[in-house]
Amino acid sequence: MNKKRFLFLMIILAVFLLIIVYWKNNPSPEKVVTNFFLCLKEGKEEEVKNKVATESIDEVLDVFTNINIFEDDLLLRIFSEQYSFTVLDTEKDGRNALVRLSISFPDQEEVTNSYINERQKVIYSYLLDEIDENQLKQRNEDIILDIFKKAEISDWDAGVYLQHLEGEWKITDWDFDYSMEFFAKEFIEKYRNLIITEPEEVIVRFWYKLRNQDIDSANKHIYPGREEIAMEFFDPEEFQEYLGKLSPEFMSEFDNKIYLAACGTEINNEGEAVVDILLTVPDLEKAFDMLAEEFAEILFDYIILGLDESEIEKRLDRAGTRIFRYVDTVSFREKAYLSKYDGVWKIYDWNFDNYKNSFMNWIESLED
Repeated sequence: MNKKRFLFLMIILAVFLLIIVYWKNNPSPEKVVTNFFLCLKEGKEEEVKNKVATESIDEVLDVFTNINIFEDDLLLRIFSEQYSFTVLDTEKDGRNALVRLSISFPDQEEVTNSYINERQKVIYSYLLDEIDENQLKQRNEDIILDIFKKAEISDWDAGVYLQHLEGEWKITDWDFDYSMEFFAKEFIEKYRNLIITEPEEVIVRFWYKLRNQDIDSANKHIYPGREEIAMEFFDPEEFQEYLGKLSPEFMSEFDNKIYLAACGTEINNEGEAVVDILLTVPDLEKAFDMLAEEFAEILFDYIILGLDESEIEKRLDRAGTRIFRYVDTVSFREKAYLSKYDGVWKIYDWNFDNYKNSFMNWIESLED
């Protein structure tokens, strides 16, 4: 090999090595974003900050630092195990770049609704002195982990913005704050502390006394003179009016799917406490679609086997009981209004319009 050829090969090799060194020391925008999330999931705070432009650190990491995700093992574990992403593509424009992602995280509404209901059960045990504060905290954390693991996964399209600063790509902004805001503020900050207001405690105690059929004790949480109005919604006669005579077994399965939980309080200008309510009920539309299939089989037997009406009623009732045992639930955000009576918060009224409108729309669809 002559000297010129050898020199040429050495130059090519040197250039190749320089490119490798440059690439390793100056990763692409996609690589920066990927490493950012990997370090975030591992709780490596300094390495996370190193991938963000200095002037953008506070803004970009605000949602994480506000909830101390780098210091809170539970939050970091949730994020690490349940949060994932896929790089879709990259758009470069000179010294600017946009990395588009698909973000996957447990469904926000499902997580929140499930947690509100489970949280209230734990709080009620605490109010009855069945568990102490340490047990309350541990059970709450177990619930949070379990709910996040079981929830359906939702996907969002998102983008991370970068600039080429001082020889390397740095993250300057992102546009998926919605999912992060939910995780940090709507869920963790709002619910994890387990603090409930006095009006919310009234709702919790009222509901569990009602579920235990201790009507007299439940009525003690109602504003005097408002018992009929405040208890109207919880009377099953309205449901039975539309669906005819139902067996105790049927109504028991239906009732077991109903849950009411308090999830926030505001005091209005009139001095009333307005408590946010999560009302969970059976998905009637799905239940009666399933019941229609059962009815088709029963009708066939009626025609072929000559079943009498009493046998048809029994089979329909058994089918309904079984369906309501396994049917999914749906949740509605409603309101409870409380006023003070002799210095004690009492339930004055409810607003279940969202559920009632849904129920009546469903009834009308059946009539059509």
